[in-house]
Amino acid sequence: MRANKYTGEVDVMIGKRKCVLVFDFEAIAALHTVYESDLKGGLLDVGKITDLKKLAAIMAVGLQKHQLGITAAEVMAAPPPLVTMRRAMDTAIAYTYFGPDIMAEIEKGTERLANAKTVVAKKKKS
Repeated sequence: MRANKYTGEVDVMIGKRKCVLVFDFEAIAALHTVYESDLKGGLLDVGKITDLKKLAAIMAVGLQKHQLGITAAEVMAAPPPLVTMRRAMDTAIAYTYFGPDIMAEIEKGTERLANAKTVVAKKKKS
């Protein structure tokens, strides 16, 4: 999955079609208009939504900038794994909200945490 941390654009496959997902201001405004009750904490609350039809609709909104007219039904018809699409959506949202500098800090912190867990696991074994 290619992600542009400066524009928040993330490549994602919808079926056999390579698409670009981005949550620009237009997409965010559209989502808040339609899903206001689900997004009380902002777009980051997308992670709390479990309704697949809503997630497909949100994904379709994020695809509109580069794939005008793609529908939630097309997203729903794409073959699994759903986790790949979900990861792409989470990445695009994170870059939209935090930008490249804060994302770099988050990624470093995640890497440090993974290394610390490895060290702890090795100590427990010995």
